[in-house]
Amino acid sequence: MKTVYTNSSDLIHLFAQQDQNNARCSNVFFEGTKIYSYGYHYLLGEFLDNNAILINDSGYSSTTSKHIYKLKYATSQYKQFFFTPTDLKSDLYHIKSDLKSLINARKPEKYISNSTCLFDKLNEFIEFTKNKALKNTIEYKEIKALINAINSDAKNKTK
Repeated sequence: MKTVYTNSSDLIHLFAQQDQNNARCSNVFFEGTKIYSYGYHYLLGEFLDNNAILINDSGYSSTTSKHIYKLKYATSQYKQFFFTPTDLKSDLYHIKSDLKSLINARKPEKYISNSTCLFDKLNEFIEFTKNKALKNTIEYKEIKALINAINSDAKNKTK
């Protein structure tokens, strides 16, 4: 069984098939259900089960961004979750940012839909992983309160 590859595309597709336990190329490698870009410090993706994968979409370099794109494409047959809408602190930051932008927005629906979409994806991830404890965190409760405020404000403006 071949374990050393010359390009990342072949390696990422091999990882997506889950037929082999480990392999590597110059800047990507996988072990079991986890794939890394440039080392253990950057987890590129991880299979949650046989049907779903969590992809780290917060890339820094242009090469890592290419790895993210290739992993999204190679695992399109699976249910995909992305790190960005599953990180409570990041979600809270983005929703607060949207709220600040909403104050002077000419098209408030843009910021409302961004925030509600982020919240929906977070809830989908929580339901899939059955990690109900996330709903009891301070961050989740604050996010939920902000989303409720956004939705009630939007309803009041349409009346």
